[in-house]
Amino acid sequence: MKYHIQFFTKDLKGRIVEALGSDSVFILDGRNSINTMIQDGIAQANRLKAIQPYYIKFEVRQGNIKHNHTIATYNLKKINGRYK
Repeated sequence: MKYHIQFFTKDLKGRIVEALGSDSVFILDGRNSINTMIQDGIAQANRLKAIQPYYIKFEVRQGNIKHNHTIATYNLKKINGRYK
């Protein structure tokens, strides 16, 4: 199966919306467990925090980019400058 992570941020009105741009979607290895996919998402958020510091959560989704469903949601928490 195909899996990917979609990152989220807040718009100017404070609503949670899907982040835009090439860094807002991260393709995952579908052979991994859900827990590993979440850890991969946290690691990707930490790699991108210098250029995308406003990510607040992400969803692990199954399917292609247009037709998919969410299988896990993770709220990012920043502790000592790193996402946990």
